[in-house]
This record gives sequence, structure tokens and C-alpha cells, in this order.
Amino acid sequence: AALRRRRLAGTRPFTVMACDNIHENGNTTKRIVLQYANRYDSSGDLAKWIEENASFVNNVVDRITPAAKPEHQLLLEREYGVIDACPVISEPFGQWIIEDAFCNGRPEWEKVGVVFVPDVWPYKNMKTKILNGGHSAVAYIGILCGFEDIDAALRDSAVEAFMVGYMREVGACCAPIPPADCAAYQRDVLERFKNPHLKDKLARVAADGSSKLINFFRDPMQQLAAAGHPMPYLGLAVATFLKFMTGVDYEGRPTHISDLHLTPQLIEAYQSAVANFAAKHAIQLLFGAEIASSALTAAVDNSLRAMHDGGGPRAAVKQLQS
Repeated sequence: AALRRRRLAGTRPFTVMACDNIHENGNTTKRIVLQYANRYDSSGDLAKWIEENASFVNNVVDRITPAAKPEHQLLLEREYGVIDACPVISEPFGQWIIEDAFCNGRPEWEKVGVVFVPDVWPYKNMKTKILNGGHSAVAYIGILCGFEDIDAALRDSAVEAFMVGYMREVGACCAPIPPADCAAYQRDVLERFKNPHLKDKLARVAADGSSKLINFFRDPMQQLAAAGHPMPYLGLAVATFLKFMTGVDYEGRPTHISDLHLTPQLIEAYQSAVANFAAKHAIQLLFGAEIASSALTAAVDNSLRAMHDGGGPRAAVKQLQS
């Protein structure tokens, strides 16, 4: 409606910026707005004007914000005298990368730390593989090791070793983006996850893995397989997810599954993979038939067997380090 009013008034358009944590958020917003404009104005003139004059910029927001908890309200009131029914607590780290493709000037946000770049994809790619993928990877191994919070899990030497190995493995799939340093980003992510004040729950991150993992794991799986590289840590990440999805850990404790996309077919595939140390079918259902390479399948199967024989994921990590 706002862009239509600009067009009717003969004034310049503006830049639309969606900050949703989705792939190509600007391009996605543009596609939806143009679809709506075509439905609103069947002549296509409005959509044509928007496409030719307005901008929809992609951007990446990188900051961990755990779910709001009652103790956050108490802390805010006690420390700052502020009463807020739903305060948002976040980590000190914050990064905002914005595509520099504004149509009608832009704010000088670089003065407060925003990074403007011609293409946000390399940054999004690094964040998705290392931070988002690492979040999910540590969630399942952490829960199977008996932890509730991410920072507590990473104080376990085996979980930390797994996380370091996982980030190094998928980091090989990230294009260099000077002056950004992928190795430094990995170190930063590890320290961010260890922040004892966030108390980010593993269960929150572990939810909906049947739909989330394809976004984080599929690309590095495909890239590493194409390059002929082994992927033992991705294999262990998938193996811990499969065990988590059986509903119990290796000590018999419930894993409290929360997965809106779980189907009877997936349940059967997950349980069969864990029971038989044979994950190929489950991998095909999760990530697509073309992803179930021999290298990935072998890595997952080996980790499932190592966890079974050794009584949990710590044994599998030890095997990877030997």
C-alpha cells in the first residue's frame, strides 16, 4: 500500500528490508510483494513500477537471543529498575550485514557497526554452516550427554572437541570473505556458545530437526562429498540426531522430542537406523537421495555403532580423535 501511494503521488520509492532469519530475505520479500501487487492491480503496472524502482535488500542478523524466561523479568527489575513483561535477553556479540543496494539513499548505519556489502551470501553461508549448523549439532550431542544448557555442554571436553571438529569440517565449505576470517569466526562462535549468562536451552535448539537440519547440513554434505573429503563430524552430528529422535538416550533418559514435521515414516527410519547401524534410508528421507553418499553413510553408521558399543557419544568422539 505504501509503495502504491508513492507511485500515485509521483514521489520516489523506498527500500524494503525484511530482517527475518530466512534464506534471501530481501529477494523473498520482493517476490511476495510483486505477487500481491499483481493481484491488486491486474494490469501489472504497479508490480512493474515496484520492480523497476523500489529495492528489496538482503541482510544477515547474527545474534543469539534465547527464549524469554521469568528470571529475565526479575533480573531486569532488580538490576535496572525496569518492569517489562517480556524482556529480550541477548548476547553481547552482534553483527548486521546489509546488501548495499538502496534505491533512495540510506542511513549511515556503518557509524554504529553495520557492515554494508555488495553481496551478503558469503556471510549468510558462513553463519548458516558454522553458527546455525553448529547450534543444532551441539544440541543433540549435548542432550545425549545429559546436559540441559549449551554452555554447560561445552564445558564437557568431548562435546567441545566435537564442536571444534564439526566447525573445522564445515568451515572448509565457506568461501573466503576478506577481511572476515572463517577460523576466527569459528573461535568466536565457540566462545559465544560458552557464555554462561545466556543459559540457552539445548531442547529449544533441538526442536524441529526433521525440517531444520536440511537447511544447515545438506550443503556441506554435498560439497564435501563432491570434493572427495571425509565427513566424520557431520556423520556424528547426524548420528546423534537419529539417536535423539528415538526418544531415549544411552542412559534410558527421555530426550523430549518436539518436532512438528515428524511422521510415522520418519520415526520408523530413525529407529531402524539406530537399531541396525544403517542410516542410508533415514539420510535419504531427511536430506534427499542424492545426499546419501557412501562417505556420509559410512560416517553415520560408524558413529552409531561407536555410540552403541561405547555407551554414548563421548565414545564416538574419542574414536574420531584416535
